[in-house]
Formats: sequence, C-alpha cells, structure tokens
Amino acid sequence: MDQQIIRSAVLLQMYRRTAPATVFGLFSLVLIAIFSFHSFQFANAQAVFGSIVGTVTDSSGAVIPNATVTVTDTSKGTSQQVQTNESGNYTVNRLIPGTYTISVTATGFAQVEANNISVAADTSPQVNLTLQAAGSSQTVTVTSEAPPLKTDRADVAQVLNSQQVQNLPNLNRNFSQFTLLTPGVQRSSFSIDPTENPQGTVATESNGSSYGTVGWMLDGTDNREPVLGLIVINPTLDSISEMKVTSQNYPAEFGGAVGGVVTAQTRSGGNEFHGDAFLFRRSDAQAARDPFTQFQRDPVTGRFIPSSV
Repeated sequence: MDQQIIRSAVLLQMYRRTAPATVFGLFSLVLIAIFSFHSFQFANAQAVFGSIVGTVTDSSGAVIPNATVTVTDTSKGTSQQVQTNESGNYTVNRLIPGTYTISVTATGFAQVEANNISVAADTSPQVNLTLQAAGSSQTVTVTSEAPPLKTDRADVAQVLNSQQVQNLPNLNRNFSQFTLLTPGVQRSSFSIDPTENPQGTVATESNGSSYGTVGWMLDGTDNREPVLGLIVINPTLDSISEMKVTSQNYPAEFGGAVGGVVTAQTRSGGNEFHGDAFLFRRSDAQAARDPFTQFQRDPVTGRFIPSSV
C-alpha cells in the first residue's frame, strides 16, 4: 500500500508539470476517489460490532503464546479462531451483538471454556482464561461475570438489550422514548410541529446541550435528519436487539454528534426457526378519568374519556 502511494505521488508530480490546470484538477479528483475507496475497505464499523479481548495464562500466571482461541456465536453456530500472541493476549473483532462461548486449547493443557459471554455493539468485554496442565482429558467450564468497572473505554453510556426494549413500559411504543431512561438526558422544551416530525421523535437534550445535537445511528448508518436532527427511521421495538445511549466521552468516530449519540442494532436471527406476532391496542376501557375535567359525559359520544384505538 505504501509503495502504491509513493508511486502515485511521483506520477502526480510529473503529470502536474505538463498537464493543464483543468486536466490536473480532474486527475486529482480521480486519485482522491481511488484512495477513498481503499480507505473504506479498511474502515472498522465499531458502532455495529463488538469485540472480545483477554489473556491466556497457566496456573502459575505465566502467559501461553500460540494458544488457539475459538469464539462461537451460541445462536448461529458460527465461530472465529485466533492465536494468542507472544504476550498471551488475544483479540476477536467484528462480533455481532449476542451471546458467545470461548474455547481455548494449547499443547500440554486441558481445554477451557467460558460460557454466556454477552457482547454488545461498541464494547470489548475482557475474558482472561487460565489453563491447567493436561493430566487427563477434561474440560473446565468458566462462567463469565460482568466486570465491576469498565476499563477499556471512557464513554458514559447505558445499554438496553432486546428484552428490556420489548418489555419496559412504553405507552406509544416509540423507540426514541427510551433515551429518557439515561441519566443526564431530559425532554427538551423545544417543540416541533407534527407535520415536520412524522416519526414522532421525542425532543431530548443531553447534559444541557441544545436539541438537535444528539446523533442517531441504526446498524452503523447515520439515522439523523440534517436540518432538525430528527430520527429518520424509527424502528419497531420488536426489531431491536439492543440500543446504546452515549451521553459523554463518545469516540471520535461519532464526530457528527455534539450532545451524545444513540446507536441501535436490529436483530440478526439465528439457526432456530422463530417468529414474532403481537397486538398493540390502547383502550379507554381500563383508563382512569380526570375527575376535574372528565366528570360528565361528552354530549356527542356519551363517553367520559375520549375513545382511543
């Protein structure tokens, strides 16, 4: 790649001495487009994927290089394999949010498994494993627990998994309502006309920032309307695998946001056949009426409370 850059730069300088200004400008644009294309191929979308990191050691605490680490998605059955480096460290990147099992094998040691490793987007859980000498064929199962402190990044964020998104009370089943559960996020006093807000985005402010500075991303794609900062696609709650609201210290990759960023991932499915069906109905049959404003029936409908669908 470095040789290509040097060769292209030399050709550019030679062509600049002979070509007219307009031709040189066109050539420069083409060259920039080519380099941009190659850069995108090496870009990492950490807002979509997660990763697992850790260190493999023996019972004495000495690191084990060249150990084979296999990370398996429990719902899909897909797996990735990596080798520990000379320091015994390993990193598995580009993991779809979900639950994983880690298996480690090395020559002269018994196999070790760590189960129920939960990986969320833009997170890197650390799973350190210790191998025992192989006196006989055995498998040691380790159940991973959440660390007491987050040491791999400095962002201030809250993650809601699919179960929380689907089961927490949400009167209008509006995805953007869940941003109000994050500390420091409050409803904005700025009001948007419903005709300009067809998705029904909840106007919020994060840690005192003005409305419209909160970024929205869906599956790693910018999901914010550029003028008013509204959400473009307001996904259904059943389609969400997780959402993350980052209010402070978000990475530089979210440079388009000023007052925080809301990232959401859609469910990716698994090997087992499954589906989903639900009925959402708001009715006034079990709703309490306001005794001060709804103390008598409406003369037209004959109801105390306006009928709702």
